[in-house]
Amino acid sequence: MCAANKLVAVQQRQLWEVCENIVQYHHAGITRLCKCIEDYLHTTQQNNGLPLEKLELTSLLFYKLQDELSRVFLKETKILFPCIASKCKTKAKENCSCLHNSVVESLQKNHQNIIQLTQKLRYILHNYSTLNTSTASWHQCLNNFFELENKIMLWIHTEAQELHHATYKPTI
Repeated sequence: MCAANKLVAVQQRQLWEVCENIVQYHHAGITRLCKCIEDYLHTTQQNNGLPLEKLELTSLLFYKLQDELSRVFLKETKILFPCIASKCKTKAKENCSCLHNSVVESLQKNHQNIIQLTQKLRYILHNYSTLNTSTASWHQCLNNFFELENKIMLWIHTEAQELHHATYKPTI
C-alpha cells in the first residue's frame, strides 16, 4: 500500500480501532522492553563501565519511567479507551465526549514527563554508547533502552495524531 493510501486508511479508522492498536502494538511493545530492562537491572551486579552513582541513577530514572508508563497505560486501558469504545464507537472523532480538552491536556502532560525521563536516561547513558570493554548483555540492555525510547516516541506521536489532534480545541 502506497503512503497516500495508508494515510487515508489511518484517517478513516474509528477511534476505538485506534485505541485497540495502541494497546496491542504500542503498550505491549513498550511493556515488553521495560520487562527486559528491568530483568537486566535486577539480575546484573556489574557496573559495565558506569560509575556506581550513574548506575544507581539509571535504575532510579528507569523505575520512575516505568511507573509513569504503567500509570498512563492503566488510565488509558481502564478509563479512557473503554469510554471511547462505549460512547464514541459511532461518532466522529470531533464529537467524542471522552476526549475533553482537560483529558487531552492531562495526557499531554504525562507524555511530556515521560519524554523528559527518556531524555535524562539518554544523557546518563551517553546516548546509549558503550565502551569496548562492556559485556554483550550491557550492549543488549542499551539497545533495549534505545528501542524503548523509539517505541515511546512512536506511541506518543500516534496518540497525538490519531486521538488528540482530531478532538483537541486549544483554549486561548
